[in-house]
Amino acid sequence: MAVVALLAAVILGLLMYAAKTSFDNKDAEFRHATAKLVLLDRVLAHYGPEVSNARKQLRATVERKLAESEPGPKVSKQGGFAVIELVQDELRGLTPSNEGQRWIQKRALDLSSEIAETRWFLVDDLDSSMPTPFLVILVFWLALIFFCYGLFAPRNATVLTIAFLCAVSLAASVYLVLEMDNSLEGPISISLEPLRKALDHMGK
Repeated sequence: MAVVALLAAVILGLLMYAAKTSFDNKDAEFRHATAKLVLLDRVLAHYGPEVSNARKQLRATVERKLAESEPGPKVSKQGGFAVIELVQDELRGLTPSNEGQRWIQKRALDLSSEIAETRWFLVDDLDSSMPTPFLVILVFWLALIFFCYGLFAPRNATVLTIAFLCAVSLAASVYLVLEMDNSLEGPISISLEPLRKALDHMGK
């Protein structure tokens, strides 16, 4: 049972590390995508009124993403890739009148391509990185450990209390792993503040 307990501790540690790393990566990607949206909007603002419709589409997309991620009644989800394609089509259809506008057009196309490649922008929820077999094995081992130790433990209030507290602690660890893996919902989720700040700056 000591060997099984050691293996369970190793698996739990690996799950915690994987969930925390995945959460941090998703948070960084979310912030980078938000910054690129603001930068693209500012680049388009320097081109001229010809791209006003593209800027409105970008702002509407950010508003949509924010509404999808906010708690409360969920709006129907729409992929951001189609919007970026529309923006790129408009950019390709522009006819720059000077070297400055040509540079802005190329820069805007580069930024829009980077945004289109962003996982946060392409999918409705950032896909799970949780290895399900690890989680299933961990729960099985923890149940086996508690069963075996409880089978031979004396029946008194102290043992029952300690067993209960240990079970709660381990369950809380598994809960933290699942919460960090589900990065857009729940008490442990990616902050939407960068997206709100981006919305305040876009379209101006």
